[in-house]
Amino acid sequence: MDPTVLNDLLSHADFGYGVYDKTKKVWITKNLMFDLVAIRYSTNYDLTKEPNPFLSFLLSLYEKNVLKRFLNLEKQTIRISFVDLKRHLFVYLYDETKQNINYIEQPDQKKYEGFSLHNLSFLWEIDTDGQYTYVDEYVTPILGYLPNELIHKKYFYDLFHEDIKKVIKKAAFETFEKHESFGNVINKNINSNGKTIWLLTSGAPKYDENGKYIGYQGIDTDITKWMESEEKAESYHERFLAVFMNSPLGMIQYDINGRLVVYNNKFIQMIGIKKELIEEMNIKSLFGPHLLKVYEESKKGIANRNRGTLFNPFSDQSIPVVVDFVPLYEKKKISGGIILIEDRRESIQKEEELKTLLKKDYLTDTYNRSSFDEDVLSFQESDLPIYFVLADINGIRVYNESFGFETGDKIISYVASTIKSHMKDKMKVYRVGGDEFGFFIKNANMNDAEELIDFITKDMEKQPFDFDVQVSFGYADMESLDKPFQVVFKNAEKMLFSQKIYEGSSVSQKTVDVIMAALFEKSNRELNHSKRVASMSFHIAKSMNLGKTFEEKVKLSGLLHDIGKINIDSNILNKADDLNPEEWEIIKEHPRTGYMILNAVEEYRDIANIVLSHHERYDGSGYPRGIVGTYIPLEARVVAVADAFDAMTQDRTYRKALSTEDAIKELRAGKEKQFDPNIVEVFIKKVLKK
Repeated sequence: MDPTVLNDLLSHADFGYGVYDKTKKVWITKNLMFDLVAIRYSTNYDLTKEPNPFLSFLLSLYEKNVLKRFLNLEKQTIRISFVDLKRHLFVYLYDETKQNINYIEQPDQKKYEGFSLHNLSFLWEIDTDGQYTYVDEYVTPILGYLPNELIHKKYFYDLFHEDIKKVIKKAAFETFEKHESFGNVINKNINSNGKTIWLLTSGAPKYDENGKYIGYQGIDTDITKWMESEEKAESYHERFLAVFMNSPLGMIQYDINGRLVVYNNKFIQMIGIKKELIEEMNIKSLFGPHLLKVYEESKKGIANRNRGTLFNPFSDQSIPVVVDFVPLYEKKKISGGIILIEDRRESIQKEEELKTLLKKDYLTDTYNRSSFDEDVLSFQESDLPIYFVLADINGIRVYNESFGFETGDKIISYVASTIKSHMKDKMKVYRVGGDEFGFFIKNANMNDAEELIDFITKDMEKQPFDFDVQVSFGYADMESLDKPFQVVFKNAEKMLFSQKIYEGSSVSQKTVDVIMAALFEKSNRELNHSKRVASMSFHIAKSMNLGKTFEEKVKLSGLLHDIGKINIDSNILNKADDLNPEEWEIIKEHPRTGYMILNAVEEYRDIANIVLSHHERYDGSGYPRGIVGTYIPLEARVVAVADAFDAMTQDRTYRKALSTEDAIKELRAGKEKQFDPNIVEVFIKKVLKK
């Protein structure tokens, strides 16, 4: 039996994959092959400056809209493919060369090929004294230490077993002095629990950007299990048999007649049959027709790999497998063969989980729009009549802008969970938009749809928020499969919008009331300030004789002018001292935030621009847009005067209030610069009567 053939076969893997959450900017899952490619790619990088250059490389490809790319590694070509969804990026890695990801590459040393796929490895860097300057996280499952327990605290030889410490340390520093690379050095180490760990070490000198030698970098692979088998073996055959028996794949050696000669522990575990029964079995009783055909070809000297089914002849159990048939020769004649069997049950389960993940919305665990579009095409005549129900969360933009996207996500998750709790049988809930959900009721009528909506709406009253979250519903029937679903969706959407118009006003205004109440709760000073500004703004507007609509708009703008401060920390709002530059920049964002909140509510859109502009200056030196003179809305120019006067005439912990006379002087000094000169004079002469 040729061990190099076995090692090549042991190293197979179908594909690598990773999933990246674009919103949270984190990798949420990766498989072993993905990590191995990452390790191999990273060997030429300074890992203290770039901890995982492979992940950065993938994201840079995605940002450049490169959705397919071939990556050439020595002896291996990796095809990279991206699947870009709304929230997630799926990355697939395919080994085009069908070779092992063997990142310890010493072409003249075949002995250790095949271990990299089934053993843990970690990357390291040391300085010229041998002290660790970098260790990746894979050191923990191997040696039991966290990276920060080694970096700048331990030297590489601190971990050596006492039996070899002196000899290996001396040999290592002799190599370091020559700045030579080394490979596949076996060394005995002690982990954090005192257990012996055998490592296979390769390394190369490391230089800084000026070419100065600064230490070594390399990789350690855990070969403890192999070494334990090696120590037990007294001959080449016994060593090979140890690898055979401890392989993570099921393995069988059979003779020319198909009788099982040797089989390993994994095969026994996989098929679940007692040893004495296995000894009576033949290859022909284990596999289905397709794999038996491949087996017959192997008897002709043809090595092959195929998927199929492994049977337990003593039960009805069948196992999906990938099988490699490798013929064996004796005196140039085929004497039997080796079969390597990979149990695919776990990988199939993971593939199904991955398929489910592709169909699910990550935030709400409902089905996504892609799954929705797919299921719409799968309805049968027996499902009719079908009612489609569409739900939309009212004012979600306002909640996002006011309380942050985390709160918005909680609202969306809560609504999704409430709707899901009312689904019967195999009913699914789909997230068909950012704040929209849909579901189908099969074999239903209008009463069924309305009754279910009533149940969900009543259940929503138990919501855990300080504010009132409202959901609007619409529905439409699908009485025939010939009816285009776009029409059904539009009809449900039309009904939903009608409901929004009917009840949306009170909901939107109530939402703004909640935001203002939350702001005033954070700062009592803001409450009193807003009321005074609203009153003064109203009296200025009244004195301008531009009508009641103008007066009411100015008054409401004065009351809501600081609504954008809702997401500013109360410690900044109530700070006793002067604001520092960083805090001042945060404060300056409130007109823009206020605009986004009010612009999301139809009733307040006409004052959103007023709130955005109330800190603009007449000479163009204001913020956030720096607009000039009459380009600033008239109402905003009124609020600006009232806002400034109130700020000047109220005590602050860091200064005393100005008198009315002094404040008037400041207003007049700011004419043509900060304030509209006409409005300043209207305020002084007609409101203050000075």
